[in-house]
Amino acid sequence: MKRTSLTALVGVVALGAAVAPAMGASVVNATAAQKTAITAAIHSTSVAGFNQVPQANYTVGKTVVYAGSKYWARASINATAASRKTFQSSIAVLARAAGTNTWTVLDIGTAEVGCAVAPVGVMTAFGQASTRPCGIGNGYAAAPASLANPATTGWQLINRFFTYLQPANQSKLAAFLSNSWIIKRANLTSSDKTAYLASHPTYDNAGILVNEAVYANGQLSVNATNWQTTVPNVYTPSLYTFAWVNGGWQMTSFAKFADVPALP
Repeated sequence: MKRTSLTALVGVVALGAAVAPAMGASVVNATAAQKTAITAAIHSTSVAGFNQVPQANYTVGKTVVYAGSKYWARASINATAASRKTFQSSIAVLARAAGTNTWTVLDIGTAEVGCAVAPVGVMTAFGQASTRPCGIGNGYAAAPASLANPATTGWQLINRFFTYLQPANQSKLAAFLSNSWIIKRANLTSSDKTAYLASHPTYDNAGILVNEAVYANGQLSVNATNWQTTVPNVYTPSLYTFAWVNGGWQMTSFAKFADVPALP
């Protein structure tokens, strides 16, 4: 079976690489739930025509998840004893969209599987980059050349920020904010990342209106207005900036301007 490339790569990787793949990271065995979802993805994929292959011809065997981000997986596909003369055992490389349990098969084959779709660091951890270069980038997913809808991406990232402000998500907030992150307030005060993590508000029932979003060279600037739906007639014009860093988004700054009585 020769290796088959995928056209669905770009959308899946853009969603799945929200956490940076770490160079030198290893793999962990997939949990039972992960393997069930991965197996279902293999059964239904059109890659290499697997959705047309009788499931009795193979089993999904050893399945591992990349420890650097948990968004990449590698599964062995083993021919059953009855089908070894007509079905060749192979490997599948999959990616998971961030924030979901949905896995998508990116590549299936017997040689150089995933080399054209997964980062170098991932392929090295999967044991497929030891003898020759295999994988894309320098171990991390490269910044998207463009965004299909910068306003939508901005809205999602702002919502992620508000979600991470909840006490249970403090570690996620710390990872999401860049080390040089800063907040500038309308009263001319400011805080760096360390001070903000030590004491920050939560935004329950937050509303967000994106007025404008501009993306270029891995940098996303979002002009938005946010408010709490439980507080009437108090709207805060804000400027958020995000950067694509080592395969995922980080928030680099947050500027809050004087409140206004109505949405723009």
